[in-house]
Amino acid sequence: MTMDNTHGTSLSCAHKLHFCTYFDHSYLPRALILHETLKKNSPNSILHILCLTSHCREILNRMELANVTLTNLSELEEATPDLLATKQIRSASEYIFTLSPAWIRYVLCRFAGIGRLTYVDADAAFFSSPVPFLEEMTASIGIVPHRFPPHMTHLSCFGLYNVGWNTFANDAISIACLNWWHEKCIEWCYDFCDDNRFADQGYLNDWPALFGAVEIENRGINVGPWNVGTFSFSEKDGRIFVNEDPLIFFHFQQMRRLVGPFYDAGVWSYQNKMPSLLRREVYIPYLNRLLEVSREIKNQDGLYSERSALFSSPKRYIQKLLYVVRVLASGEYLFGKL
Repeated sequence: MTMDNTHGTSLSCAHKLHFCTYFDHSYLPRALILHETLKKNSPNSILHILCLTSHCREILNRMELANVTLTNLSELEEATPDLLATKQIRSASEYIFTLSPAWIRYVLCRFAGIGRLTYVDADAAFFSSPVPFLEEMTASIGIVPHRFPPHMTHLSCFGLYNVGWNTFANDAISIACLNWWHEKCIEWCYDFCDDNRFADQGYLNDWPALFGAVEIENRGINVGPWNVGTFSFSEKDGRIFVNEDPLIFFHFQQMRRLVGPFYDAGVWSYQNKMPSLLRREVYIPYLNRLLEVSREIKNQDGLYSERSALFSSPKRYIQKLLYVVRVLASGEYLFGKL
């Protein structure tokens, strides 16, 4: 048994699925939907959260979410001293990328009894249970290919695999991989492509050869705006299918407010078209719930509001204005209920 450091209640880690993520208070509404949908589709799963700001931790303390553990960034930094050497020389986002392997390793080592841990990005949601898939997984490490459509394969410079879902068994192979990944991220972790490197993500390219990582073949895991043009989507008995697999986990990367009630779904920047089924059953419900949660947090704490994509320095305002105009002209946008 381990103690939930949030509420002082005991959590039995054994025989449960475990997930981990990190975010600050600006991503809190998205992360709350992640937790909400995980709880709905896998009620016994535990979500381990790294709070990147004190505001985030304070709000989550008051919410007392079920089956959640909270860790402060300072705790991870104290346990991993070499992180701090990079904090002063990297941007805020680059430093967050640098945290990834250290955070996953921290959770595996700190909470006793975890058999398998899956890292997920916070801007995502579960649409069906991950339990059958994860209980059948036998490999030490599972990674998800980007599966770009043919017209976007040039984006492979950002990595063959997407870092938004990675599954690790609690074994020597995974720990060796996490140690190697951490060392690489300490050495270099920047928000641009450099040979085969990109942030924390490019390093996943080497995992199959070095650590026997296997590609997750289930098409319903880590679907995102970069690959909606690759798959066919259908609805059967109230469930969304990706090719022949049920949609399990959708990654809402780059969703943001453009201006007023208009939101970017992130699809246009990848030159993809949003299937009408995804718009109706995935994107619009997610956006409406995101706005609801955002209003609730703002009313209670006044800490969050969805900033427009136009919010920027004057130097980049024109560039972003052109982006907004192009997305609106393409029709690949969402209309949110304000």
